[in-house]
Amino acid sequence: MQLSVINSPVYLLIAVLVAMIIGLIWYLAKQHKVKPVINASSPTLKTTEIVFSELQVRTGFSSEVVLHVAASLAQGSSHPLSQAIVHEAQKRQLPIKPVSEFQTYQGYGLTGLVDGRIIALGNLPLMQELGINIPAAYNQLHQTQAMDVRLIYISVNSYLAGVIFLTSLPQ
Repeated sequence: MQLSVINSPVYLLIAVLVAMIIGLIWYLAKQHKVKPVINASSPTLKTTEIVFSELQVRTGFSSEVVLHVAASLAQGSSHPLSQAIVHEAQKRQLPIKPVSEFQTYQGYGLTGLVDGRIIALGNLPLMQELGINIPAAYNQLHQTQAMDVRLIYISVNSYLAGVIFLTSLPQ
């Protein structure tokens, strides 16, 4: 009985501190100062901005066409990765065309028709699921990517056209 009397103030103090931290996070999020991001290995609070870093295209494709079809497809999604692609196309003043048969694969990517071409935009598992042949060099990119770099694969008519590199920048 004596032990619980001594520990009660400690539990009360911990509860008050946790409530204060939650209140502070809520206040900052409400003020749009931070965006909570949960990392699977350790929950942390940080702000990030996703930015376009690089585009690698395969022989037979131009970077303008690949980015144009990727941005056209990405405009249908509010995901930050999609918005970074759209932003880069707008910055380069590339046309963003309407999409038909738009489909979202949550956690994987997007598909649809742009200019009559079947476009897929997403991660390596989506490309594999769609039966897109990924050359060994591009498959190795996936294995060696840094933690703050996201690889977005683009296929045109079931043929890998290129890879977009997006980077997470702390704000």
